[in-house]
Amino acid sequence: MKFKNNYRIENDVAIIEYINQKGKYFEILVDKEDLPRLIENFKSIFVHVKKDKKVYAVGYIKGGKQIKVHRFIMNTPKGMETDHINHNTLDNRKENLRISTVAENQQNRKGGNKNNKSSGIRNVYWSKKENKWYVMIRQNGKRNYFGYYDEINEAAEVAKQKRKELFPFSTD
Repeated sequence: MKFKNNYRIENDVAIIEYINQKGKYFEILVDKEDLPRLIENFKSIFVHVKKDKKVYAVGYIKGGKQIKVHRFIMNTPKGMETDHINHNTLDNRKENLRISTVAENQQNRKGGNKNNKSSGIRNVYWSKKENKWYVMIRQNGKRNYFGYYDEINEAAEVAKQKRKELFPFSTD
């Protein structure tokens, strides 16, 4: 089986190139040591763009089964997830990947909730009653409130600090 993607090596990183049907160019990063196994098992690697605009490197392994590159590299067990620590889903170097539970992976997500139209900042909401921003973080099904703030930046900083305290897998 011949590997169809172009690639180049820069130090210890292999950069796999992919151009989609619309002509958009993507670079997928993997450790140089993982490249031979990818070439041996994948015919090609492409970028799948999800409805929420997240992108993932995907390919078909022998037997025609589609698999995400990060799951292949980490040999992620069924029922577990592979977390991209730096949030770059095309960076599939092992230093950027960790096997995690769904809950652990959610701790490291970026951005506000999809329904958080008031601030767009994770865990920061607008109180019409108080006419201020407030911080609320859910943990184990319980809502935890961390005060009201005049400035959105102050609320965002408190939210970030509290996430670090409550969620060991959070990187922001």
